[in-house]
Amino acid sequence: MKMSFSYFLLHSIFILFVSVSHSLSDLEVLLKLKSSMVGPSGSGLKDWNHSSPPSAHCSFSGVTCDDYSRVTSISISFVPLSGSIPPEIGHLKNLISLTLSATNLTGELPLEMSNLTSIKFINISSNNFSGTIHRSMIAKLTELEVFNVYNNNLSGKLPTEFVKLKRLKTLHLGGNYFSGEIPEVYSELQSLESLGEIPTTLGNLKMLEHLYLQVNQLGGQIPSELSGLISLKSLELSVNELSGHLPENLSELKNLILLNLFVNHFHGPVPGGKLRMLILMENYFSGPIPEEIGECESLVRVRLMKNLLNGTIPSRLLSLPLLNFLELNDNHFTGELPPQMSAKKLDRITLSNNSIAGKIPPAIGNLVSLTSLSLETNRLFGELPVEISNLKKLLKLDISGNNISGRFQLQLNLKAEETDFARLVKKPSEWPIPEEMGSMISLTILDLSYNNFSGLEMPMDWRGGIGIAHEVHYSSRENLDLLRAQFKWPRHITSVKFGDANGLNKKEILKVFHGDFIGSFESSILHEQLTISLGIR
Repeated sequence: MKMSFSYFLLHSIFILFVSVSHSLSDLEVLLKLKSSMVGPSGSGLKDWNHSSPPSAHCSFSGVTCDDYSRVTSISISFVPLSGSIPPEIGHLKNLISLTLSATNLTGELPLEMSNLTSIKFINISSNNFSGTIHRSMIAKLTELEVFNVYNNNLSGKLPTEFVKLKRLKTLHLGGNYFSGEIPEVYSELQSLESLGEIPTTLGNLKMLEHLYLQVNQLGGQIPSELSGLISLKSLELSVNELSGHLPENLSELKNLILLNLFVNHFHGPVPGGKLRMLILMENYFSGPIPEEIGECESLVRVRLMKNLLNGTIPSRLLSLPLLNFLELNDNHFTGELPPQMSAKKLDRITLSNNSIAGKIPPAIGNLVSLTSLSLETNRLFGELPVEISNLKKLLKLDISGNNISGRFQLQLNLKAEETDFARLVKKPSEWPIPEEMGSMISLTILDLSYNNFSGLEMPMDWRGGIGIAHEVHYSSRENLDLLRAQFKWPRHITSVKFGDANGLNKKEILKVFHGDFIGSFESSILHEQLTISLGIR
C-alpha cells in the first residue's frame, strides 16, 4: 500500500514536471514566432534574439509587457515577414492586443489562438491568410472587442459564433472570399459599431444586380472599383458612416435604377444618371441639382432633403412624366419655382425650409395627382393662383411662413370634404377664415400660429360640434379673451393652435366661459406662445 502511494506520488510529480517543462516562457514563444513568421524571403524582427536578462524580450520591437514581464501587446505592421503564425502563440495567456497587419503572412489561423482568452484586439489585415475562421476559436475569445481580417484570402462560411462576443464593437471581414449569406443572427451584435469599409474586390462581380449593405456601420468611401458592377440595378448603402465624394464613374452603371445613400456623411455634387429612385437625404451634398436630371424621364422618386444643396430647382424636374415623389426640403434652394409643371403622376411635393421666392406659378394646377403640397417657410409672395382649384386630390396644404396675400378661396374646390390638414398664411386681416372650412369633415388640424391677430371672426355657420368662443382680443397685447359665441365649432376638429400671437407677454390671461368641451386649455409662456388643444366629443 505504501509502495502504491509512493508510486502515485512519484508519477504525479513526473506529470507536473513534464507539464511545467512544456510551458513555454514568453521569451521562448516570441522566438518561436520569429522562427515561423520570418520566412526564407522575409526579413525583420532582427532584434528578437536570446538575451541573458529574463525580461529582455520586453524590449523587442513591437512588444509591450506588464509589470511582471508578461507580453500584453504585439504590434508589427508593414514589416516583410512572409511566414505564418505558429500554434505556440496560444501560450501568450496575457496577450491583450495583437497587430500583424501588412506583413505578407500566409497560412491558416492556428486553432491555438482560442487560448488567448484575455485578448481584446486582433488586427491581421492586409496579409495572405487562407482557410476558414475556426468557429471554436471565435467562441472562446469572450473579451474580444475588435476583430479585423480585412483583405486576406479567407474563405468558407461566416461563423455565427461572433454573436456570442458581447463586447465586440468592430468586425472587419471585407476583402476575403467568404461564401454563403451573412448570418441573420448577426443582427444580435448589439454592441457592434463598425463593420469596416466596402471592399474594392466587389467590383469584380460582373453579374451582381443588387448590392444591399444598409445599416452596417460601414466607413470610408465608396470605392471607384464599384463601376465594374456592370449589371448592378440597386445600390443600397443607407444608414452607414460612409463619407467623401461619390465616384464620378458611378454614372457609368447604365443599369442602375436605385441609388439609396441616405443618412451618411457624403458631400460634393449630386450625381446624374438614368435612375428611377434617387434617395440621398441627410448627408452633406452641396451645390445645385444638375440640370440634366430633367432628362431622366424614368425618374420616379427624388428625396434630397436635409443637405446643403443650393441654386434653383431644375426647370424640367417638375415635368418628368413618371415622377411621383419630390422632397427637397431643408436645403438652401433659391430662385423661383419652375414656370412649367406637367408631372401628372406627382403625388407629393415638399419644398419647405428653403429660400424659394416669387409667385406660385399657375402651372401648379397641372399636377392633378397631388395630395400633399408643402411650401412653408420660403419667400413666396403674391396670391394663390386660381388654377390650384384643379388639385381635386389635395389633402395637405402648407404655405405658412411666406408672404402670400389675398383671400383663401376654399370654394375653389380643394376637395374640402377630404382635407385633413391646412396650415394657412400669416395675413388674417386680409384672409378671413372662410365659411367653407366648415364643410371640411376630415379636417383634424387647423394651424393659425404665428399671426398678428387684431381680431378673429369665426364664421357663424360652422355646423355641429360644441359651443365655444369665437373672438380673440388682446388690448395692449396683455389680455386674450375667448368669449362664448352662438356659432357651433365643428366636431371633427381635434387641434387648434394660436401660437405666438406676435408679442403676448407673461400677463396672458385666458378666460373661457361655459366651455362645453372635453380636453384642455393650456397657456404657456415659453416663447410667448399660447397653445389651445381641444379634444372634441
